[in-house]
Amino acid sequence: MFYPITALVFSFAIFVGTAGCVTSEKKPPTQEERMQMMFEIGNAALKEGDPIGALEQFFKIEQEKPNWAELRLAMALAYYAKNDFTQALHEARKSVSIKPNYSEANNTLGKFLLDAGKYQEASQYLRKALEDPLYRETYKTNTNMGILHYRLGEIAKAQNYFDKATATNPLNSCIAYYYKGHILLKKNNFSEAIRNYQKATDKFCTQFMEGHLALGIAYERSGQYHMARKKFLEIKDRFPNSKFADEAINRLAYLP
Repeated sequence: MFYPITALVFSFAIFVGTAGCVTSEKKPPTQEERMQMMFEIGNAALKEGDPIGALEQFFKIEQEKPNWAELRLAMALAYYAKNDFTQALHEARKSVSIKPNYSEANNTLGKFLLDAGKYQEASQYLRKALEDPLYRETYKTNTNMGILHYRLGEIAKAQNYFDKATATNPLNSCIAYYYKGHILLKKNNFSEAIRNYQKATDKFCTQFMEGHLALGIAYERSGQYHMARKKFLEIKDRFPNSKFADEAINRLAYLP
């Protein structure tokens, strides 16, 4: 359909006028919006491997919103990333104290306590996370519970939790597959151990260096020296300047 030029100009004038009004009436962000923006910037820095940059943002938020459980958890993860485990544990405790039913915080606190060897206290928080029917990442908590029982020598219980983790999230349960491989390797079930180590290094788990080294060792122990050599060379090339590359090179020297 053809429109007269005057009608088009008139319509454009109305559009510009309306747009101008919208622009002029734009409100500054609220305090909550500013906090959320800084929080997202901090989390992005943390994901990019810059925990100090993340903490810079989190400290700003803390001045105005110190009792935000999600902030305290993010701060715990940032401290953990910079190897300040004492402060990480302190912040994780704060997060749970502010919001006792916060499952991600309970899982994280349980993980930190597990790392510290405080198994009984760790179990308390991990179980609380597992009791939440709406917690979407129970594979993490089941993995942590499995590790706890594995370290206590309770292998059957550990196996049960690892199985739950891999059943609920098979693509991301790298560590659960890794420990399942350990359990099977101790039983000299080489084929199944290798299968689990392969899953611990597949798809989303390709950067899991411990899994790659364990797979190479499983090949070596099962007498598959060609596969072991191939895996150790892969580790050397893929993860240079790491302790895993050093271990792979050492093992290469002793292969028949």
